[in-house]
Amino acid sequence: DAKKAKSAATRLAKQEAEKAEKERAKEDKAKMREREEAAEALRLAQINLSEDAKKAKSAATRLAKQEAEKAEKERAKEDKAKMREREEAAEALRLAQINLS
Repeated sequence: DAKKAKSAATRLAKQEAEKAEKERAKEDKAKMREREEAAEALRLAQINLSEDAKKAKSAATRLAKQEAEKAEKERAKEDKAKMREREEAAEALRLAQINLS
């Protein structure tokens, strides 16, 4: 009876150890899956950040180009106004010279 009890206890202990090992393996597998999912989420987030950075750079470049074009148009407008003033001054001078003669 003692041998049977010892054998049963050994068998039970072995079953419990196998059960615990299976549970650890299951937990390890779940943790590994969580790590893989987190790594994938991080990878996707980095891709999104990269794309967002490209979009932001593109938008900034586009805005800078628009501002430069706006400034260029303003300078052209100012240059045209100065040219008109010079032409008017030259015409006034010409008329004054005619009146003097």
